[in-house]
Amino acid sequence: MDSLPFARLNLRRNPFGEPSVEDLGALFVGGLEDWPSYLRADTVGEGANSPRCLQLLGPPGCGKTTTLLALRERFSGSALVAWCPVHGCPAIQGSRTGPLFVDDAQMMSGPHLSRVLRSPVVAVATQKDLGVSFHEAGFCIKTVPVSDRVNLHCLQEMVGRRLEWARRGPGPLPEVEEGALQGLLRRHGRNLMAIQAELYDWYQQLEDEE
Repeated sequence: MDSLPFARLNLRRNPFGEPSVEDLGALFVGGLEDWPSYLRADTVGEGANSPRCLQLLGPPGCGKTTTLLALRERFSGSALVAWCPVHGCPAIQGSRTGPLFVDDAQMMSGPHLSRVLRSPVVAVATQKDLGVSFHEAGFCIKTVPVSDRVNLHCLQEMVGRRLEWARRGPGPLPEVEEGALQGLLRRHGRNLMAIQAELYDWYQQLEDEE
């Protein structure tokens, strides 16, 4: 069995390889707080009687997409608009039976934004603050600065969840020491994408060692 990739590390794959869209949402770390309740049609309180938007705001690589997908898992059948980085054309996945989820919303042009604003409940992941556009359309908006959630505890939980996702069988797994995680935060700040890329290389080197 040790001839299989990563078998001697008790892993089926590099834990920081690219997961599927379905797995990505399940690998989310950190709580969703009151955000699902905020997006539900029967919510009470802030935004109950007006269109509402949850805005996941932050720079590239801070975990906006993962957070958006984890949130979408709470709404069966909801639609996801994923923007193509080359053509900027949305591909809608899922039916319209719940909130509309929009990834890379900063790429929306005027006509596309107008279409999104017709939805009564929207969650967006964006690098650019779209609050003015939603406010002008009559939306109540809650903005979450996603990068503020990246800290040592977040990294520890992320590594643990990734290792369990890649686990091959019972037994110990190759953990990352706290000092190494603190070093990642010093080098990359709150850029989770850069942190995950370095961890991918680290596990690849472990696999390549004899």
